[in-house]
Amino acid sequence: MTSNGERGRQVMPACSAAGLNRVNVSVFGTTAEELQAVQSERFTSAGLAEAKIRAAEQTIRAAVSNGVKVSVNIVVPGMAHVDRIVNLVEAYGQFADVRMLTSIQDGAESIAAISEVLARVGAEPVLRTFTAGTSDERTLYRALGSRAVYVKRLLPVRLPDTCASCRFNNNTDCEEGYYGIRLYLTDQGEYMVGICIQRMDLCVPVADLLKSGIVEEVQAFKDSEVQRLTSRYGAAA
Repeated sequence: MTSNGERGRQVMPACSAAGLNRVNVSVFGTTAEELQAVQSERFTSAGLAEAKIRAAEQTIRAAVSNGVKVSVNIVVPGMAHVDRIVNLVEAYGQFADVRMLTSIQDGAESIAAISEVLARVGAEPVLRTFTAGTSDERTLYRALGSRAVYVKRLLPVRLPDTCASCRFNNNTDCEEGYYGIRLYLTDQGEYMVGICIQRMDLCVPVADLLKSGIVEEVQAFKDSEVQRLTSRYGAAA
C-alpha cells in the first residue's frame, strides 16, 4: 500500500492484523524548512509543516512496531536538494528502506543529484533488478550503517498493442511508460482496472477484466520481456 502517512499511526495495528505486509510512505523533509521547499503553499505555516512531518514519522514507526515493512519514497529534483535528501536517508534509513526516485521533469540534474547523495552516504551497489513487463528498474545500495537505499528509475516500456496507436506514445507525452495494472474506485463505488495513468478511458470494470483483452496482452508482454531480459542479463527470478 502507498500512503501519505497522515493517519497511519491510528490505523496501522488494524492494517497489520488484516494482512498488510508493506507500506510505501512519501517523505519530504526532516524540518519544516525542508518540507516547505518542495510542498504546496499551505505548508508555509511552520505548524502545518511540522505536523505533516510528525504524522509521517509516526506512521512509519507504527508500521515497523506492528511488523509492517516500510519503504520511504523520496523524489530527488536536483543538486539544491542533496542536503535535504541526505538528512532523510540518515533519519529514516535505520528502520526503513529508502527509495530515491528520479524526477522525470529534471532529467540529468536529478540523476546527478542522486549520484551525489549516494557518494555522501557511502553507498555501494549490491543488486540491480527489473520487473519484467513494466517500466520499473531499481538498484539496491548498502549505505553506511547497513542502510538499504534503492534508486528507482523508469524505462521506456510500452504495451505492444494498446500503446502502439496511442496519441501519447512519444518521448514527451508518455514519460512513465507502462508501469503495471492499477486499481481505481469510482465515486459510485465501482472498482475499475486501468493500465495507463493518463488514459482513464482505457479503464474497465473488474467484472469485465477477463473478457477485455487486457490480461492476454499484459501476460504475453511480460513473458516476452522475461525472455528478452534473461537473454541479455543471463538471470531471472
